[in-house]
Amino acid sequence: MEKLTLNEFINDYGSATANFKKLSSDYSLELLNLSKNFKTVERLIKVSVAKQVVMFGLSITDESNSSFVDLLTNSGGIPIGIRLFEKDSLFKRQSMKVIKITKNQIDNLQILNYINDDLKEIYYRESVFVKGEESMLLKEYFLPNLQIILDNYNKNCNTSL
Repeated sequence: MEKLTLNEFINDYGSATANFKKLSSDYSLELLNLSKNFKTVERLIKVSVAKQVVMFGLSITDESNSSFVDLLTNSGGIPIGIRLFEKDSLFKRQSMKVIKITKNQIDNLQILNYINDDLKEIYYRESVFVKGEESMLLKEYFLPNLQIILDNYNKNCNTSL
C-alpha cells in the first residue's frame, strides 16, 4: 500500500471509484436521482467509504448523446467510472479542472441537503468526457470526510511496512 495525499487523489485523471476502493473495502454508491430535465439527462450519486459520505457526483448529458444516455440510465447503482475507464473504452476524459468552492457555490439542492451548515470549503472537480461527437459533464464534490479516510488509510500504510 502506498500513501495517498488528498491532492493526488483529487487530481488523478483515472477512476475515482478505483481510488475509493483502494481506501476501504467498505465502499458504497447510492443513486439519488436519475432524471430528464428539459433536453438533458442527469444522474446524481452519493459515494460513501467506511460509512462516511465522501463525494457526490452529478453527470449531465444532452438527450441526443445516446452513448452517454445509455451509460447514465443503465448503470443504476454501479459506478459509471467502471465503464468510462474500461480497457477498450471509447470514452475519453477531455478536460478536468479542480478548484475549492464554498457551500454557496453548490447549485444542486439535493447535494445541499446533505451538507452541513458549518462546511467552509470543499474540492470540486469538473470533467468533460467525450465519445466521438458526444459529450458528458461530470461534476464531483469531495467532502472533508475524504481527508479523514485518507488519514486512516495512510496510517495503515505506515503499520504495514
